[in-house]
Amino acid sequence: MAEKRLPEIKERTGITYLYADVGYYGEDIHRKAEEQLGVKMHYTDLTGRKPSADKIPLTTLLLKTQKGISLPTREGFHPDFFRRTKRQITAWFDQKSCRECPWREQCPVKIQKKKALLQFNQGALLAAETRKELANAECRRQNKAKRVAIESTISAIKRGRGAAKLAVRGELKCALVMGFKCIVHNFQQLKSWFLFKAKEAKKISAKPKIPTWEGVSISV
Repeated sequence: MAEKRLPEIKERTGITYLYADVGYYGEDIHRKAEEQLGVKMHYTDLTGRKPSADKIPLTTLLLKTQKGISLPTREGFHPDFFRRTKRQITAWFDQKSCRECPWREQCPVKIQKKKALLQFNQGALLAAETRKELANAECRRQNKAKRVAIESTISAIKRGRGAAKLAVRGELKCALVMGFKCIVHNFQQLKSWFLFKAKEAKKISAKPKIPTWEGVSISV
């Protein structure tokens, strides 16, 4: 649904940020949003298995287009072979150097018979970067707060406008009825806002004016 609707939403509104819950996360939609549409995706959480706390996260790896990949545990230690495709990253390191490395137990590199192999999907790196962003408490709080705001609107339309069970069938009829319900809700919100502002203005005008002399209040 997001992949289908996002281009249209971008064209109509010109959005640069989109807040969604965990159900909307996906590598394809995430990359399409940022690379093709210029929309930064924000999520409230991520599903799936979380990375082990005793392993070096993928986000600390230094990726380079030409030189390959550099490990954070050993500065300037580059692979003998590096390949980066659209879906996968593969690197081979010197087996002897990796065996002697004090960080080999925490390093994601796997030591094999002939080489030390580091291989992971681009999706895994993207998920790691998103998890790192969500690890920030303030970032997570803002993401949830913005999502809750629209959920309250949906709840109001569902409960107050009878959207929980429509009296029509068919995609076109349902779309039209839901559109009208949203329009009614928006007008009701505008009405409430104008009434609130009118009451505020009335309270301000009703307050007795205190006489002042050279900026200092005086009693009469």
